[in-house]
Amino acid sequence: MNQYIDKLNNMKIINIGRFMDMLCIGFGNDIMEYALHIQSPWRITDKENRTIVAAQLEVFTGLTEDKKLTVFDVNLNKLNEKIRKRKVTLCSINDYGDLKIDLENKYVLEVFGDSSEVKEYWRLLECQSDEKQFVVYGQLGGIIE
Repeated sequence: MNQYIDKLNNMKIINIGRFMDMLCIGFGNDIMEYALHIQSPWRITDKENRTIVAAQLEVFTGLTEDKKLTVFDVNLNKLNEKIRKRKVTLCSINDYGDLKIDLENKYVLEVFGDSSEVKEYWRLLECQSDEKQFVVYGQLGGIIE
């Protein structure tokens, strides 16, 4: 168990989006809100159908006909409708900083470290708070607060 990511258990996803190539997911309950900022490879899978629904490499590929959205943006909007308001049922982090978040429906978010350099993988922060942020970075799965 991890005292930082365990805070997400039973919280609902309140939004999912991206800023450039960073995936941003908001979690909340009646008391607190957290933001997860992901800067390393990730994927969202459908456990029931055993498929990848969205993944990091798709962020800038396949522009739509009007050249305003990527195919990923279109898929993210659809995914947002499916997973928003779903509760987190399980969170885990391994020794290398890889993160796994299971939702109450069939979806799972996985984040993978991708570098041996000191490089940020992801961070979890409490919104509108001065509390320290939980940051996971490369080089032997180091974690800083």
